Amino acid sequence: GAGTAGAAIANRLSADPTKSVLLLEAGGNDKSFLIRMPLGFLKALTKPKYTWGYESEPEPHLNNRVLPVPRGRLLGGSSSINGMFHIRGHASDFDEWRDMGCEGWSYEEVLPYFKRSESNWRGETKYHGGNGPISVREVDTKMLLEKPLREAAIAAGIGTTDDYDGEKQDGFGRGQVAIDPTGRRASSARGYLRSIKSRKNLTILTGALAQKL
Repeated sequence: GAGTAGAAIANRLSADPTKSVLLLEAGGNDKSFLIRMPLGFLKALTKPKYTWGYESEPEPHLNNRVLPVPRGRLLGGSSSINGMFHIRGHASDFDEWRDMGCEGWSYEEVLPYFKRSESNWRGETKYHGGNGPISVREVDTKMLLEKPLREAAIAAGIGTTDDYDGEKQDGFGRGQVAIDPTGRRASSARGYLRSIKSRKNLTILTGALAQKL
């Protein structure tokens, strides 16, 4: 699939000209303005053309309601239809995986790959990358009541952080989103596939549902 991970893998594999890479995507392309325009995701999430139409099981604590579980069905996968909020897993989760026997999955070991993936508005730092394929920008909170919400969190005894993907991950902090400098969604497809589509050793097929290997 040409989703969030598949697009990145295709990019990495096809960087070796001795390898022939076929990338299959069951859905279509990501050319719609609903995909590229950030607020378009509110519409894209409801369209069968772009999602698999998954739903939850009846939720017993929500009066047995069935909830939509949108998953992308197009180039870029869910990174082409989600709300673009950009946040990593907590460092302690990765370290717990390491402690359970997943060698190579500690936070210290995966951090270089997080940095490699992003072009963060902060630039190159200990915790962020400055030249990666996914553009990460700070949320403009002027109209989002960020100041009174922060003050309320502090009054309630909740800590704050200036960077929840940095040294201090816990606490109330301003969000960041995967949107490029032109104001368009920074999806996996745009970040990892757009610049390499002309590689002779890479073939991208859409509308191709794999049923077996």
